[in-house]
Amino acid sequence: MTSPLVIGVDSSTTSTKAIVVDASGTVLAQGKAEFAMSTPKVDHYEQDPRDWWRSTDRAVAEAVGALTPDQRGRISHLCATIQRQSFALVDDAGEPLRPGILWLDGRAAEQVRRFGTEHIHQLTGFQPDVTPSVYKIAWLNDHEPEVLQRAHKVVGVHAYLVHAMTGRWIDSAAAADSLGLFDMANLTWSDEMLGHAGLREEQLCELVPAASVIGPIDPAITRAWGLDQEVQLVAACGDGQAAALG
Repeated sequence: MTSPLVIGVDSSTTSTKAIVVDASGTVLAQGKAEFAMSTPKVDHYEQDPRDWWRSTDRAVAEAVGALTPDQRGRISHLCATIQRQSFALVDDAGEPLRPGILWLDGRAAEQVRRFGTEHIHQLTGFQPDVTPSVYKIAWLNDHEPEVLQRAHKVVGVHAYLVHAMTGRWIDSAAAADSLGLFDMANLTWSDEMLGHAGLREEQLCELVPAASVIGPIDPAITRAWGLDQEVQLVAACGDGQAAALG
């Protein structure tokens, strides 16, 4: 019996890569799509969140297109690792309300000074620094409070891709933690950190464990990739975590 194949996606800072692998880890096909990053001000690094999905769609289509019909019919699951600590504010349809803010953005130094403490380090697992999303979300609360409060969801790249592929607001606990809003001891959202960021819990996604099956990808998407069968989306982790596991 031939074994199933899986699609592995890596959505990183300037491009998305997709590979198709078999049970032994042999790479059968691959695709890549690049996208832009903007620097509107010093220390401000942003992206159009729609590029996270558009590049994923293109990279997967390229990889799947390089397979034989028999190989395409064996694909059963997809899993997408992501750039951590980058996030977007979106409406209820998943459309971005402003450019996404990236992990290397350094605008939130004042917010780090205000509430970055060893207690926060112990609570969230992140040292006080401009990299964790929570300080940049707090910056938005200070400088763009209307758009922050209007956001239906605040999502990292993984949650954005999950919604694009399934229509569901679900995130992997191994990706959502990078927002810096976690109580790491309990692997859930922290009321204290939500207060620092100026967020309501309903603005965040439902959490599932890494490696759990989230559900089927929208058939319209998989058909456009040339796949007739159901393909399940698996909850992932960050790109650095995946590299360490690999």
